[in-house]
Parts: sequence; structure tokens; C-alpha cells
Amino acid sequence: MATAEQFAPPPPLYPQTNDDRGPQLLHVSWGLTVLASVFIILRLTCKRINQRRTLWWDDYILIACWAVIIANDVVLTILVTEFKLGRHSWEMEIADHKKFWVTIGARGSLIITAIVWAKTSFAVTLLRLTEGPTKHLLWFLIITMNIAMGGSAIAPWIQCTPVKASWDKTIEAKCWPLDALNKLWMATGGYSAAIDFTLAVIPWTFLYGMSLKKTEKWGILIAMSMSVIAGVVAIVKCIKLPALLGGDLYDGVEAMIWDVTEATVTMTACCIPALRVLVRDVKKAGDSENPYNEQAGISLPTIHVSRRMSRASRSGYIPTR
Repeated sequence: MATAEQFAPPPPLYPQTNDDRGPQLLHVSWGLTVLASVFIILRLTCKRINQRRTLWWDDYILIACWAVIIANDVVLTILVTEFKLGRHSWEMEIADHKKFWVTIGARGSLIITAIVWAKTSFAVTLLRLTEGPTKHLLWFLIITMNIAMGGSAIAPWIQCTPVKASWDKTIEAKCWPLDALNKLWMATGGYSAAIDFTLAVIPWTFLYGMSLKKTEKWGILIAMSMSVIAGVVAIVKCIKLPALLGGDLYDGVEAMIWDVTEATVTMTACCIPALRVLVRDVKKAGDSENPYNEQAGISLPTIHVSRRMSRASRSGYIPTR
């Protein structure tokens, strides 16, 4: 006679757990976006304090980046709430596999776009302050960065032949090995970090030798070198990237968090130099009763200011009288 044990279902291949990084992913993503939004709003406000300071290409690129990062957060919310991203792969609820792969691909494309546009915005800012070989270097960085990271953004959509197989896994197709995609993302991520450090160094090439008050000079240099923080974040993200293409999406959530962190930190770093206008006005308001302090406020000494510096000062990056 058959026993009850013979008819019992086999034990599950993977154990059920209560692990869920989804809420953490959403809290970090939306929280950092709110923080970056505050800095962007302050940047745009500061640029409009004085009617001479108008929005320029770097501002419009940053606004577009802002919209993309919000779209990324919306997509992440869909992945967490509908597909339970953040849990182990065998515990996720994927009823529509095509929709899931389209959504996960869109997340990758959006976050890479946000990262590259944020860096492009700061590079375009520096174009107004540089000339000669340095300007040529900036153009080289802008073009190569957008080509390289643009390729990374579309890679999930073209990794299979036919292309439709990239999101429809029921189609028989020839696809890139996961190792190839991982190497591409690692390479572009490393290049992204190198660009951050380069953009942090460039302001020193033309600001350090200027005849400014010591405190004023260092304030400007530090403000315009904040992209070094984004470079550090980019390096950490590269270290975490292999988990994103592993067998368990639960392990890849940390890489997604660092993705969002890199984009929002870069956006914030872009805004800090422009916020000096706000600091200057607050200082002037506090020193308005002291003529000596008013004259000793944030201003350039009486020296020749080139056309490129004049344009920069109208944008609030380099102070003038």
C-alpha cells in the first residue's frame, strides 16, 4: 500500500525566505531624487535672482536629466510593486514575462541616460570657462562619453538576434553571453568614473592661478570639484555590477541602488557651484551695514576679465562685481 509520504510533493528547489530589498530600493531612489530636486530648484532659482543670469545649455541638459531620473524612479516603483523586485528571483511574481523584461530594460536605459546627461551638463558648464586644448579635451570627453554610455543604454535591446528575443524569451535566438554585457557595463562604468575625476581637476587649471582672495578661491575650487564624489560612487557601482547579471536579482538590487546614487550625486554636484550666488546674497544681506565687509564680499579684484569669464559670471559660477 502506498504511504502518504509517497504522494507528498517534492521539497521546493529553493527555500522560501522573507528577504525583500524592494522597499530599501524605493526609499533610497526616491529619497535621493528628492534631495537632488531641491538642489536643482535652488540652482534654477539662484540663476534667476539676477536677470542677467539666464538659463543656458547646461541647465536645460540638467533639467532633462532630472526628468529622466524621475521616470527611472517610476519604473522602479512598477518593478517593485508589480513584479516584487527586491525579492529572490524564485519568489518574484512575474505573470507577464514580456512586460517584465521590457520594464527592466527600460530601467537600465533610463538610469544610464540620467548618468551621462548629468556629467554632460557639468562638462558643458566647463566649456564656458575654458579655451584652447582644455576646451578640445572637454569636447572629446562629451562626445566619447555619450557614444560609449549610449551604447551601454541600448545594449539590452540589441543583445539578441532577432531583437525581439531581448524581451521575449520564448523566441529562439542567438544572444550575447552575459559576460559580454557585463564587460561592456564595467568598461563604460570605469570610463564614467575617470571622466568624473577629470572634470574635478579641470577647474584647477584655470582657477588656481587667478588673483582671488584665498578663501574665495578655495571655495570656488571645492565647489567645482564635487564631481570627485560621483567618481568614487561610480567605482563602487562598478564593483557591484557583476551581481546585476547573476542568477538572483535579489543580489543585483545593490547595484541598482548605486546606479541611482551615481546619477543623483552627479546632479547634485552640478548644482553646488551655482548655489554660491545664494551664499553671496545671504552674506551681503548680513554685511549690508558694514561698508568694509560689503567691499570685501565675493568679488573679483580689478583685473582683466575675458569674454569667457564674463559669460561664466553671468551664470553665477565665477563671481564678479
